[in-house]
Amino acid sequence: MISAFIKRIRLLAGSFRFSLILFYSLLLCISLAVAGGASSALFLHTMYEQSIHQVDAAAEQFENSMTIYFDDVSGYIKSFLADERVYKDIRDYSSLTGYAKHSAYTSISAQIARVLNGNDNISDVLIFNDALQLNCVRDSQGITAKFNAPFLQGLKDDLMSSQRFSVRFLVAQQSDYIYSGSPDSHLLVCFPLRDYRYAEGAPLAAVIFEYKLDRLEKMFHSFAMSDQCRSFLLDADNNLILGALDENESLIPKNHAFSLIESDGKAVPLTRIDIPDIDWHLEYMIRTDVIHSHIHTYLHILLCILLAMILLSVVVSVLLGNFFSKPFNRLQGVMERLASGDLSARFHHPERYYSEFIALGNGFNDMAEQLESLLDDMYKASLLQNQAELSAIRSKINPHFFYNALQTISSFAMLDDCDHVQQAVQLLGEQFEYIVYGDKELVPLSLEIAHINNYMEYQNLRREHAVALEYHIPPELMAERVSKLIVQPLIENCIKHAFAPDFRNGRILISAERRGETLHIEVADNGCGISPEQLSAIRESLHITRPDRHIGLSSIHNRLHLRWGNRYGLSVDSTLGRGTVCTLILPILGEEPDDENTNADR
Repeated sequence: MISAFIKRIRLLAGSFRFSLILFYSLLLCISLAVAGGASSALFLHTMYEQSIHQVDAAAEQFENSMTIYFDDVSGYIKSFLADERVYKDIRDYSSLTGYAKHSAYTSISAQIARVLNGNDNISDVLIFNDALQLNCVRDSQGITAKFNAPFLQGLKDDLMSSQRFSVRFLVAQQSDYIYSGSPDSHLLVCFPLRDYRYAEGAPLAAVIFEYKLDRLEKMFHSFAMSDQCRSFLLDADNNLILGALDENESLIPKNHAFSLIESDGKAVPLTRIDIPDIDWHLEYMIRTDVIHSHIHTYLHILLCILLAMILLSVVVSVLLGNFFSKPFNRLQGVMERLASGDLSARFHHPERYYSEFIALGNGFNDMAEQLESLLDDMYKASLLQNQAELSAIRSKINPHFFYNALQTISSFAMLDDCDHVQQAVQLLGEQFEYIVYGDKELVPLSLEIAHINNYMEYQNLRREHAVALEYHIPPELMAERVSKLIVQPLIENCIKHAFAPDFRNGRILISAERRGETLHIEVADNGCGISPEQLSAIRESLHITRPDRHIGLSSIHNRLHLRWGNRYGLSVDSTLGRGTVCTLILPILGEEPDDENTNADR
């Protein structure tokens, strides 16, 4: 009944609600994994596309900034060219002398100063031809141009030989055209100054505006500082203006585009953006390796978050599972205790359990109480039955013994052997006192041994050859309590079956030994022994109770069974022609209490 109830509990643990919780927990884990993987893939793809779009947008923004920058430069050039006095002073300068020449020079310098004051990005202005060499440097009036330098002479020849108005943008170091100039690079805006009244003819002078590269560098670095791209700014002659090349790297033009030859020899194609009006171009490459590195970093973060979410869902699932399975496990443990024999096992539940668990626990407690009551009633009934059977066996022992004793005394009386009759009656009286005294079932082993001595002395009166009796009993076991008259019937069996009819050289050995929590008492004789067939029949008869038969081994075995349980009883071993050994197995009960010893000594 209990095992069936445990099985039902285990089935209930897999009920709909419990299974539903586990199902949804597992579904949550799978959903998180799928959603996380899909969102991660979408996010990484979007991030890659967005990174490329950002680089392209930054390149276009740089192009727009450059256009605005050079539109601003063109505005100052137009402003300078719109002043008619500049043309007049420069055109007439070669024919003037004295004060008039100085006045023209001063007028031209004033126009240059106006340009410098109007734009903070212009640091120097140079105007020169064969007759005029004039330059004005912001905040450094002591610095003068090297008009005889090959750089300026070549630039002047190119501009003065130009047949049309064109603006040239180039980058050069100040040390190439200014005495004591810095090695810093500057942007030079060069154009031929022509008389606005004539569409053709030789230019009047060459004009150079020197611009600082600060603004241009800021615009370039705002784009090139991104670690997701590398960029290079080149002029019309494909000279590198801005952008750094590592050692063993080079830019190689290819089909109106460039390729970057890296240090390992790998050619990486560059994307080209032309800057209008100045024939410059921006070459850049998107560093997909850096983008992939960033993507991998984000991927690791996403994977960590996803794993954390899955772990969290597993923990929540386990906690929920434990919350719902814990009461079942507790109930199962209580039921196993009950099944193992602990009738006091009860299911105590806290109030926070669901009503289903509480009802189940209360039902189990009711069942356990009914079972305990039923077993208690059965135990009481069995105890009463055992006591009745034990009393019947004891009542059977006493008549059997006295019947044999009276037969012996009758034999002595018929022979007129008064001494033996008197001795037999005395011994019989002592035995009668031991047998009928009180109603105690347990006596010290020493009293049982004394009774056996009395019995053997009585038995030896009847025979010509006495049977020798020996003991091997440790002194500490003499006080152990045993069932009353449990050993004497075995001695009687030896005399009746082992030695008859010839009692010569008969010997009985009684030994006792403690083995764990049991007491083993052996009664061994050197009689005729028992054949295997008879021994098998005797062993089978030990487990059969026949009230109509005389006292025997089965009665002794059943006494011990009824009194102490199936672990205890009688065993018989024998070898034909060599003797028989009967072993009593009894529980260790300890010494008799003092009050019982006092009563026993009365």
